[in-house]
Amino acid sequence: MNKDTVTIYWTPSRFTEWEENWNFLYQDPVSTVVDLNTIRNKNVKEMFACPSYVGSMKNVFVFKNVLPTNIELGDDFYAPKPQYPFDYSGKSKILLTDVRESSLEGYVNARYNMGWLLFSDEPVEARFTAPYFPSFSPVEGAMLSTGEFNIGKWYRDYVLDYHIPIGSKEFILKENQPLFYLEVKTDKKIVFKRYNLTQELRQIALECITSPKKYESNMPLSYRYDIFKKTASRERVLSYIKESLITGRTND
Repeated sequence: MNKDTVTIYWTPSRFTEWEENWNFLYQDPVSTVVDLNTIRNKNVKEMFACPSYVGSMKNVFVFKNVLPTNIELGDDFYAPKPQYPFDYSGKSKILLTDVRESSLEGYVNARYNMGWLLFSDEPVEARFTAPYFPSFSPVEGAMLSTGEFNIGKWYRDYVLDYHIPIGSKEFILKENQPLFYLEVKTDKKIVFKRYNLTQELRQIALECITSPKKYESNMPLSYRYDIFKKTASRERVLSYIKESLITGRTND
């Protein structure tokens, strides 16, 4: 085992391989430093030579959009019991789902129907945020929910959960625009490997997601990690992932 690297296995989570495929929507994550280097002004070196900047962005990765999306948000979107779908224009193949009252006044809570399941070969904290360098949102004034958990101790998907200002008219994503940032809290080099989501892995992820309702509500993350460890769930996840790896495909 190479102690200088952390391998993060990832897969799309909002569909299952044995039912249907939406793989074309998911491209490999990219280092933010490498991504910004494509628009680097070679005559000015200050930022890219700054230890503070390089250190803070070293293990921050951007996940980008593939197909253009333009979802019209009509009056039905803000109704007490919204009716699906919300793409009246037919310009989007991906929809907003799970629409509900937001925890924030003046907003509606909705999910853009994409998700990712990540798991690391050693315990490491991962923080999921909206893109911030540069900042971006598909709706002016909307907020993407932030999350952080140890992706080597817990197996659940990250979804694009937005709080959208009431009265917004459109949800727009262009090709190659950033969806979210992933910050991996380690000094080690990160290697990403893609795998196929199997039925066994989906069932483990669902048990993690539904554990507060099934077993005990308000469980702190430390308690969930302990249960995950005691039940050999980590070993099960890694075993199933390694059996479903897409061979010859890494972006290290």
